[in-house]
Amino acid sequence: MDGTTAEVIRAVTTALVGVYLLSGCVIGWFLKATVGPLLRVVLLFAALSMIEGGLVSDVAGISLVLLVLCGQKIEQKKLTAT
Repeated sequence: MDGTTAEVIRAVTTALVGVYLLSGCVIGWFLKATVGPLLRVVLLFAALSMIEGGLVSDVAGISLVLLVLCGQKIEQKKLTAT
């Protein structure tokens, strides 16, 4: 790997997070809750952008993860309301 120590640590960390997100997409389970088909697609794009390794793609991946978390909260509220 070329780069400073900080760049390598960031690249490895975001790649590991990306792999975790990809497994959540494939399995359909993310942070103690099931994930619907639409959120699984969003998780896929988040995972791929985190694995890609650029700073802009990492920010996009984090934004998509936040979107998934909000979607999970909405789904949980719907389930508890019924």
